[in-house]
Amino acid sequence: MKCNCGHQSSGQENSSEIEDDLKAKKQRCPVCGGKVKKVSSDVVNTFANKEVKYIKKDTNHYICLEHDCKVAYFNEKKEMITIDDIRMPIWFKKGADLVIICYCNYITKEQIREAVRDHGLKSWDEIVLHYRKRKNCACHKLNPIGECCTDYFYEIINETLDKLGKEGVIKYEI
Repeated sequence: MKCNCGHQSSGQENSSEIEDDLKAKKQRCPVCGGKVKKVSSDVVNTFANKEVKYIKKDTNHYICLEHDCKVAYFNEKKEMITIDDIRMPIWFKKGADLVIICYCNYITKEQIREAVRDHGLKSWDEIVLHYRKRKNCACHKLNPIGECCTDYFYEIINETLDKLGKEGVIKYEI
């Protein structure tokens, strides 16, 4: 399965994953009651500080999607990892000093804006290669929600172009 950035992703869309996604829609954050998204144990282990690694591969894990909630991840047993227990900021959580959009290439929201504004760049490829020698893609493990960043990436590109009075771009699917 290809990621939106064009690289091979290890994620497989099968019937058990679709069933798990349906279960996740019914799941809620144990602290704030907000919406959550199912993520892999690999994602949780990427973000959790070594001291709090309780993560087992045989249980479902979720990320709380609410901006103001301090819960980052939790499992079916309601064991939680808070934003104080993670190694990197989660871009949409309150208090994220650094708003990383592309975790695979460590590209921030401000870098995307700068590349569009100051260099006229308008695609994920161009912007990543502007800052890095090569493109990396391991979204299924490195992104805090376990998904490709390109939707958010292009949203920022288009917001910046709009502020400059320029026409937006359409993200292409590979």
